[in-house]
Amino acid sequence: MIELTQRQKQILNDLLYLNTPITAKDISLKFGVSVRTIRYDMDHIESWVEEKGHKLLKSKGKGVWIEKKSRKMVCLSSQIKSNEDWDDFVLNKEERIDLIQLFLLRSSGYITAQTLADHLRISRTTIMKDLKVVKEEIDKYGISLASKQKNGYVIEGNESDIREYLVNMLLKYMNRKSLFQNLTHNQRKSEKEENIFDFLNEEVSTLINVDDIKKAIKSGKYVYDFWIPDASYESLIVHIAVNINRLIKGQNISLAKDKVEAVRTYEEYSIAEKISETLESLYSVTLPEEEIANITIHLLSADLKLRELAEDDFDHKLYTMWEIVNQMVGAIEDSLNINSLKIQKLKEDIYKHLKLNYKKYNLGINNENPLLEQIKTKFVDSFLLANRMAEVYKKATGVNMSESEIGYIALHVEAQKDIYMKNRRRRALIVCTTGAGSAKILANRLRNSFPELDIVDITSVFELEDRVDGLKDIDLVISTVNLSLKDTPVIKISPLADKEDFGLLKEFLIESKSLKSLEQMETGQYILNSLMGILGKFVSVMDLATIRTELGFAIDFFHTSARVSEQNRMANQVFSQKLSYVFIHIHEMLKEIENTLDVRLSEEDRWGLLIHITMALPRWESREYNVESEIHTYEINYRELYGIVKKHMNIIKEKYGLDVPKEEIVYIIRYLI
Repeated sequence: MIELTQRQKQILNDLLYLNTPITAKDISLKFGVSVRTIRYDMDHIESWVEEKGHKLLKSKGKGVWIEKKSRKMVCLSSQIKSNEDWDDFVLNKEERIDLIQLFLLRSSGYITAQTLADHLRISRTTIMKDLKVVKEEIDKYGISLASKQKNGYVIEGNESDIREYLVNMLLKYMNRKSLFQNLTHNQRKSEKEENIFDFLNEEVSTLINVDDIKKAIKSGKYVYDFWIPDASYESLIVHIAVNINRLIKGQNISLAKDKVEAVRTYEEYSIAEKISETLESLYSVTLPEEEIANITIHLLSADLKLRELAEDDFDHKLYTMWEIVNQMVGAIEDSLNINSLKIQKLKEDIYKHLKLNYKKYNLGINNENPLLEQIKTKFVDSFLLANRMAEVYKKATGVNMSESEIGYIALHVEAQKDIYMKNRRRRALIVCTTGAGSAKILANRLRNSFPELDIVDITSVFELEDRVDGLKDIDLVISTVNLSLKDTPVIKISPLADKEDFGLLKEFLIESKSLKSLEQMETGQYILNSLMGILGKFVSVMDLATIRTELGFAIDFFHTSARVSEQNRMANQVFSQKLSYVFIHIHEMLKEIENTLDVRLSEEDRWGLLIHITMALPRWESREYNVESEIHTYEINYRELYGIVKKHMNIIKEKYGLDVPKEEIVYIIRYLI
């Protein structure tokens, strides 16, 4: 492998952007070296360029230049960057592990530990430690790290596993919001990430163009009209790009015959055939049946939705899929409080989802749900109902529905509840004790401000007790006095309702709050439940009950403070959401500290830190904090740890508009040392 010096890389970059040939003499004048030295550099550059499959052109009397084919120029520019010295950057442990894996994968044979150490400009001892981690990492993909004395190391494994590994690495270093720009080498977040990404991306984009892949996918619509979620569409493009790149290089995939036969029965296979036909035309390559089946699997993984779905021949056990769905929805129907049209729509949506899920299950495709934690936190009631539906599904099919799938079912339930409640006028009863005149004024103000509200009646507490039909037909009681009812939500407002009174009522109407969630808002339990959903990812189940008790005291304090200082109950929800996001960043910080410095917190210290953050957030918002005299000492004695914590605190500060003082860095470090 030919290495370029820094001067040679600068010369090559200049050649890429010059429109006319340049002589060795002109180059020598720029760099202040002899013409002979430049000619030696040019020989080295020419060998490097040819090694990459490109061409350096020369003409006596004119000088040298590079053929101006835009796509080749972009690729070559990327390859120059991938040849950068990594000692220009401070790599953390995770980044070193990624680069070692990439060097191994790109090598055509064995590569020694010393060669890897030279590439990354680190010691052989560090490389040997990192290789142990590499082995653990690639084992997750079913790939193995083989070693041979004196020869070094090589990655071995099934081609489909290697492809999946490459896709995950690509997606890891991409900003998903600018995926297509990344694949064509536009600007990215940082120079270090850019170099790592370009080094990886060379594996794919040298031969493959994103627009070609998009064109091929769209061609499948001539067979069946379909729709793919944006995030899945991006992932699908990367999968197909990697597949075609590896196929062109002669690295074929193999699938079991029974798996291929199973895939051929799906409508998605016809779409994959059309996509393959387009790819064959664009890249002059033949896609065997296994590759077409593999594209079908990727289409299924991308949650492709056919506009017109034919009835599939499911492997029925005791029930048809439609009968199973009927039973699933029937098990929760009494708890939904939605009309028969929405019940039917819910059945149809779940049926379509389960049809696709059934195909995935048969092919062993995992169905990840990136929104799972948010669903569990935000749509508690719907998630519980979805769990009941999952029990019915298991009884009928013998299949345990994963938590990710339950999350998706919960979204369908929540969607129909939400649509129904937003389209239906809520029947409200006003309870007012200040007199008929003020009660009518309040009713008129409510009708004018909330046309979706149907004021059924105005009554007093005394008359309420004598209602013959009770409150069965009432969705909400709006009261000017403290009132507690068993099965009906009550919102207390002033007889001369102000902006904040209307704010709570608006939240109830827009977000379709249930009695349970409304009560949680009033008691602070909404915040506590949200936080426990996040904390569950950090601490053991054994500690959760204790943490809930301790955290409950803090939440009660914050809740009371918020009501006194702001008189704004909605602040609870804002606080909960912001704190949840801060916790996610703290988790990322702890992960980086563990990977880089090998520092691991005990369970006790971990949840102690999280409770500290919970208590600190109000201080960050109000800009009230104590002075810490030992900041400089900690910055000197724990320089690397201080730097990591500071970086993540700055991210939290900028992203959420919080005033996180330097003192907080010291407080956090004390949990870590």
